[in-house]
Amino acid sequence: MISTTELPTLQFIECRKTNAYAAILLLLIAAGFYLSFMKKTPIIAWFSFLTGFIISAYFVWKTFRKTVVIELSSNTIKHKDYCYGWGRLQSYEIRYLHSNSYVGTYLFLNSKNATIPLKICLDVLEDQESFKHQMAIYAKANHIELEKYT
Repeated sequence: MISTTELPTLQFIECRKTNAYAAILLLLIAAGFYLSFMKKTPIIAWFSFLTGFIISAYFVWKTFRKTVVIELSSNTIKHKDYCYGWGRLQSYEIRYLHSNSYVGTYLFLNSKNATIPLKICLDVLEDQESFKHQMAIYAKANHIELEKYT
């Protein structure tokens, strides 16, 4: 059995491929709007091109920025600016949801004193399988059970 003092701090970063694809797609759409409106209304053409270029630049910036989504340490799980102590957790589950409002893989953290579990989307992670494996190791070391959903 692994003790919690032997566990390193692990950071799982955001997948960069989707941001790169979005940046390229938006730039192509902006160029298409520019070319289609250039002869009729040049103001709309320039506005659509500049708007698309600015949004595309934002996605390029997000592509090269290292964004940590979830951090596992021996004492806490950190998601965004929030820290959740292992001692406060009762159980966790990882499942794929497919409904009208949710599609994807989610981590549910069930707290001892909360009725509604915290839901974290795992689709944005660069390596979901590694996260699932590491989460199982950390949860076992901290005596947190994996809940099986039905």
